[in-house]
Amino acid sequence: MSFMVSLEWERANRSLRDMMKRSYRLSQAAGGPEGIEGIFARIENLWVGKKEKEVHLDFFQARAPRATIVFQPGIGMYARVYAVLGGLLSREGYHFLGIDRPGHGLSPGKKGDCTVEEAMAVTGEVMEFARKSFRLPVVLMGSSLGGILTFFAVLSGLAPELAIAHNVIYPGWYSGFRAVGEIVSRFPARMIPIKWMANFNHLTLDPVIMDWVTREIDPVIAWKVSGRFLASLIQFWVKYPPEDPAPLAIVAGTRDRMIWPVWSRMAVRSAGLKKATLHLLPGAGHFLFHDHLDQAIPLLKKIIEENLFP
Repeated sequence: MSFMVSLEWERANRSLRDMMKRSYRLSQAAGGPEGIEGIFARIENLWVGKKEKEVHLDFFQARAPRATIVFQPGIGMYARVYAVLGGLLSREGYHFLGIDRPGHGLSPGKKGDCTVEEAMAVTGEVMEFARKSFRLPVVLMGSSLGGILTFFAVLSGLAPELAIAHNVIYPGWYSGFRAVGEIVSRFPARMIPIKWMANFNHLTLDPVIMDWVTREIDPVIAWKVSGRFLASLIQFWVKYPPEDPAPLAIVAGTRDRMIWPVWSRMAVRSAGLKKATLHLLPGAGHFLFHDHLDQAIPLLKKIIEENLFP
């Protein structure tokens, strides 16, 4: 890590810890400011892949693990933004591997420039690493864009023992959207603010987190993503999904106004995943794994235990 990257990383970590301590919801979920510090102290930095294409992972080790969760963050985000989620799930008995996609977090690459196909290749690589390292069932999980990538991974034939997607969309199912994606693909280097792609006014119910996002305080977050990425998201389409796809559970908040729950229903129906299940959290908004951990953690544990250890 270069000196400048190290300074930026330290600044981002201070920003994250400060935001999480001031956030009533996150601080309460972690057990207070001391709990936030304890969670950050438990993070282990792991690297997988070949040297020129290494990917960074945040690892939370469980004391008596029953499964390994491989986690994909939301758009522009990196694994440490979900540190409280990882820390709490590891306490529940699951190893947690949070992925920094290429060009995100500590993983090398042009900032914000990682296609859907590249992200899924990394996902498969991390799943293989998890299986070889821990010899436990793998749960592929993602939030927002990470949930969409989890959904796409199942459609592409990746085979975790269980997939949990925090909401999904499937624009590429419609040929009109794929045509739009073809136009976008002509501008691969154009950098597009992530706030142009979704209504961030509906991201969170927490004023502390909203201020942190509005002012773009964190220097590591990819506040802009490439046209190459956006084209790959819009154009992704699997004509023939696997005959026996991995079990998929979708979770969403009933008050989510960034990715409405009905869009998840439409995506699953369009993809033909008849066995996928939808789990709604009453009154919850979009930032499930920050604003609503009191509801999300019990639900995630219930889904995992019922699917893997019935």
